[in-house]
Amino acid sequence: MFSTIVHPTDLSDASTPALKTAHDLARVLGSRLLVCYITHPPMVASGTRLTDPETNQTRDIPREIQAIQPSHPGVDVEVKIITIAASSEIDPLLAVLESMDGQLLVLGMHKKKGIGGWFGKSLTEAIVSKANCDVLVVKQPRPTKRANQKREKGD
Repeated sequence: MFSTIVHPTDLSDASTPALKTAHDLARVLGSRLLVCYITHPPMVASGTRLTDPETNQTRDIPREIQAIQPSHPGVDVEVKIITIAASSEIDPLLAVLESMDGQLLVLGMHKKKGIGGWFGKSLTEAIVSKANCDVLVVKQPRPTKRANQKREKGD
């Protein structure tokens, strides 16, 4: 059905449920999972390591992904780093994602805040409307009443 599943991520809390869903789908369907970490200049990618030239700090993206969702032995997971000029540039991002021959994009959904959330189109919505393949959007779970109470108490 889907030989390759592509999951673009920024490793934010909003993208975590989508990563887990993409991994589970790849395991169940026997698909290859391509996780694409999205970054913006001035970050410099070298293989799957990312360096901030201003602070000289390096991140190991596969290790960070593994910490969020350990890979099942039966899932072929490949990690790529994609650098695009700005987070709002949908066409270059879609071109890169579609060049990876994925039959399914699994996206997380970021919640927009304020008035921009009422009237603005999100990046996820733009991808859904323009993508040439199937797209699955995974919403972030709503916080439970107990989680909200803990947050208010500062626990």
